[in-house]
Amino acid sequence: VRVALQLFSGPTTWDNYYKCTGASPTAGAPDLEKDCGIRWIKHFSNNTMSVPMLKTALQWPSATTLTSVALAEAQAELMYGREDAASIVVVITDGKPMSQDRTVQAAHALMAKARIIWVPIGPGAPVELVEELASFPKHENVIRVDDFAKLAWPYFANKIIAQTCPVLAPKIEAMPAVAMPK
Repeated sequence: VRVALQLFSGPTTWDNYYKCTGASPTAGAPDLEKDCGIRWIKHFSNNTMSVPMLKTALQWPSATTLTSVALAEAQAELMYGREDAASIVVVITDGKPMSQDRTVQAAHALMAKARIIWVPIGPGAPVELVEELASFPKHENVIRVDDFAKLAWPYFANKIIAQTCPVLAPKIEAMPAVAMPK
């Protein structure tokens, strides 16, 4: 198993949006992190144990949502994956993409090379779009989560793991009733 981790948000200005999407013929190449809000935390690695630890240290970027470029970056990263393994991309998002059309195009291009599992979080997540863009069967590739705090619950972590690697995790039928402290 090889894993990679990307944190994405989006640009904070329209000039940077045009630069990041290639819509500005006069702009130079964008700095993915500074201009586009897209940062590779970990490129493909066999060290799967390091990724959960890296994830806990991340802070919410609090910017726009440039999903199309994040998906294109994920597709580009696949060339460093194993040729003999099926590729799976898990997209965790809480906001509507800046460009729905570009996101649809990028998702379809990525789906030609990888299975896409979407994890829409919270009320701002574009659930209808996510359901449209998820790989088939849709019910296995859309995992809705009410808020980021619940993403850390074992139920959701196990559900994502079960969908990405069914050999390692048991099938999860329903979320158990659990009272969580506030």
